[in-house]
Amino acid sequence: MRFDEYINEIDITEDTVITIGNFDGVHKGHKKLLDLTLKLSREHALKSVVFTYSNHPLEFVMNKSISKLTLNEERDRLFYEMGIDYILSVPFDETIMNLSTRAFIEHILIENLNAKFLVLGEDARFGKGREGSAAGIKAIAENLGLKVEIVPLYFEDGLRISSTSVRELIKQGSLETANNYLGRIYSISGKVVHGKKNGRKIGFPTANVDYDSKVVLPGIGVYYTIVEHNNRHYLGATSVGYNPTVTELAKTVYLEVNLFNFSQDIYGEEITVYFCKKIRNEMKFDSLEELKNQIRKDKEMITKLFLSENFADKQRKLFTTDKVCDIIM
Repeated sequence: MRFDEYINEIDITEDTVITIGNFDGVHKGHKKLLDLTLKLSREHALKSVVFTYSNHPLEFVMNKSISKLTLNEERDRLFYEMGIDYILSVPFDETIMNLSTRAFIEHILIENLNAKFLVLGEDARFGKGREGSAAGIKAIAENLGLKVEIVPLYFEDGLRISSTSVRELIKQGSLETANNYLGRIYSISGKVVHGKKNGRKIGFPTANVDYDSKVVLPGIGVYYTIVEHNNRHYLGATSVGYNPTVTELAKTVYLEVNLFNFSQDIYGEEITVYFCKKIRNEMKFDSLEELKNQIRKDKEMITKLFLSENFADKQRKLFTTDKVCDIIM
């Protein structure tokens, strides 16, 4: 569907407060914009609207794939959980790319979407050639009767929290910091598929996850994870890597999960893997017996971490209480 077709099908009759952005990851910086949008919505009896994109603008402009922290379905779920009324996941194409800042504000935001307030990040830009800075957008919008609130950039530990910075942290394996900046534990979902079944040979069967190629993968290594299956939660060790002990010259990055104290057949079923902490780098062992011993050590380390105060103080704050309490060890 083209942008103009999408806009013409929107049927929002109420007055609105709108925030605009990619919102990949829905991290703490994004939440500042969303919180203000919801606050204005309550104070002025307006409907809250997120104007975002079904495809990343850079994918269209530069014709390249952009790795995502959240696929659209998960991103939208996070919006709704916060209390947003409407989510407009708009296709970014030549039509929207060539709209001037004034035309976008006047014809899309005011005429089509009944906007009374617009919430923007300090670094926001839109309009043909990204001509409109946040200050410029505010000047044009308020001249047309649309009030604009600009939210300052969000920093923690001297670092600006952005989707780009969180992506890099995850790729580096720095999950504890990334999770703090997201305000939740980073996760990847996918169906369990058949692998080489080498885990069964050593008494530690693994679930091979068929993940979406667009998601950001944590850096190569082994991670302390919590795995969700059918609304139940299990401790697990998750390997992101090439399986060098059993696979020669592999080009595919595998996502393999060893769920502790779990023996169900879940092939074809969906699981979600929550990445809490990297515990070691990927290693090549001389035998399956050495691999077996290391997996046993990984399990002991992860169990100890789960039971430690460190987990209680940090991870529990990022995981809802009901999910933490029902974890099966």
